[in-house]
Amino acid sequence: MGEAYQNRRNGVSGFMRVKNDAEFIEASIDSCIDALDELVIVYNDCSDNSPELIEKKRKEYPDKIKVYEYEHKVYSTGLTRDEYEKAIALPDDSPNLLSTYYNFALAKTTCRYAMKIDADQIYFTEQLRKWCDLFRLKENYSQNYLKCFIGWMFNAYFRIFKFICFKTDRIYGFLPSRFISRIRPCYVEYMRHQIRKGTACISLSGVNVFKDREWFVCMGKRAEAINILPPFNGEGDHLIFEVSPKTYFTRFSMPYYNLLSNTDYSLIEEFVHQYKILCAGFAWFHLNAMRSRCRNKVKNAKSMSEESFVLIRDFLSMRYKDILSRTDSEMCSLRQKALFSFVYKNDYKSVKANLGVLDSLDL
Repeated sequence: MGEAYQNRRNGVSGFMRVKNDAEFIEASIDSCIDALDELVIVYNDCSDNSPELIEKKRKEYPDKIKVYEYEHKVYSTGLTRDEYEKAIALPDDSPNLLSTYYNFALAKTTCRYAMKIDADQIYFTEQLRKWCDLFRLKENYSQNYLKCFIGWMFNAYFRIFKFICFKTDRIYGFLPSRFISRIRPCYVEYMRHQIRKGTACISLSGVNVFKDREWFVCMGKRAEAINILPPFNGEGDHLIFEVSPKTYFTRFSMPYYNLLSNTDYSLIEEFVHQYKILCAGFAWFHLNAMRSRCRNKVKNAKSMSEESFVLIRDFLSMRYKDILSRTDSEMCSLRQKALFSFVYKNDYKSVKANLGVLDSLDL
C-alpha cells in the first residue's frame, strides 16, 4: 500500500455526493454524523439550496465535516440518447463521468476506512456506530477463536444457501430467526476477525419506505407511470471498506435504470475492490420514494395498487416467504431475494428498534 494510504488515520470516513438533495440532507447528516469520524460532502450542479444547508451543517460540525464543490458537468442518470452516447465515448478518467466524481469524493477522505453516504437515507445512528466500531482497531482486542469458527460456519452456510438457490432457481427457507439471534454474536466476531486481517469489507442494507399519513414499506411493482421499489435496498453497493490503491470507482453502463424514473439512459458507477463482502444488516430507511419529484406519482401508484405497500409495523411481523409472495418478481432478482433472506432474518430487529426515527421526521 502506498505511503499516502498508510498515513491515513484510524477511523471511518463517510463520503456524500450531493445534487439537489435539500429535502432530506439535514436529517441524513444528523443521523450519521455521530457514527462517523468524518464526513466529506461534495456537491455538484445544485439548483436548490443544498449548498447553503451543507454550509450550515459544516458550521454545526466543524471538526467532522469537510465540503467541496465538483465543478464539472456529470453525465449520470436521466440522459438523452445523444448524451448517453457522448458519455460512453469519454475516456475512463474524464471529469464528466459519475465514476470520476465518486473517485474525487473518495480521494478527499482521510480515514483508513470509508463508506458511501446517500442524502436520501436516514441512518440508524447507534447501529451504524456499532458497524463502524468493527473497523476502529483497538490494540487490546482479544480474539475469541471459538466464536470466530462458529461465525465462519454460519457464513459458509449462507454461501451454500445462495449457491443452491441459484442452481435450482428458487428460494428455500432460511434458518429460524430464534436460532440466528443466538449465533449472530459469533458471526459479528467472524466479521471483526476478517476485517482485522484486511481481507473483508461489510455490506449494509436499508428499507424502502413511503409515507401516506402512515409509514409503509414499498413491496415492488412494475408500473407504467412509475416503478415501485422492492422492500430492501443496498445489495452490495453500500460497503464499509479499507481505502487502498485497489479501491476505486469505474463507469457502469445500465441503459434501462428505471427504479423511480421514466428516463431511459444512465451511466452510473461500479465499485472496484479486492475484498470479500460480508453481509451485515440494516442501517437506514431509504426515502427515495418521498422525493418531491416522485411523491405524487408513488401516491397515485399506491391508490391503484394498495397490495404493493404494507404498513411498516405489519411488515416487520411478516415471514420472509410472505414478503417474497407480495414482491413483484420483476423488481427483485433471485440474487437479491437470497441475499435479503439472510439480511432480514439476521437483523430485522434493528429496523423495529429504529421505527422512532421515522416518527421524528418532519414530512
